[in-house]
Amino acid sequence: MNCVPETDVLSEQRMESFAGSGDGAMMTGKRRMGQVRLLEDFYEFLKNRFPEENIFVIGEKDNPESVLGDSLPRDSTVLIHFVSEFPDWESSIRKRAEGTVTVYCGQELCHQVPVCFKKILEIQDQS
Repeated sequence: MNCVPETDVLSEQRMESFAGSGDGAMMTGKRRMGQVRLLEDFYEFLKNRFPEENIFVIGEKDNPESVLGDSLPRDSTVLIHFVSEFPDWESSIRKRAEGTVTVYCGQELCHQVPVCFKKILEIQDQS
């Protein structure tokens, strides 16, 4: 049986508000949703709304170094599904960034509520 995913207008509005928010913002998902699903939905939202952006996704089994490569283009976005699996994410991203990088980190707020935190890293030109 194929079920069409439910479209929640409030979730779309919340994602839009969250994407436009400043540093340190947080978005919670629906109860029992799971952080991977929350970040996958948010990735689809970003990809559809901002198709020109460079978006990098670090999943649970991914090697962050190979996903990020040697450098991150100016105005990149990085989604990290399990921030606890990549504890040195900020320094790793900072050394590759060529400008502003927006990072979204998935985490469980409690055992049934997923959350996504937003961090904006503004890297000054080293030249």
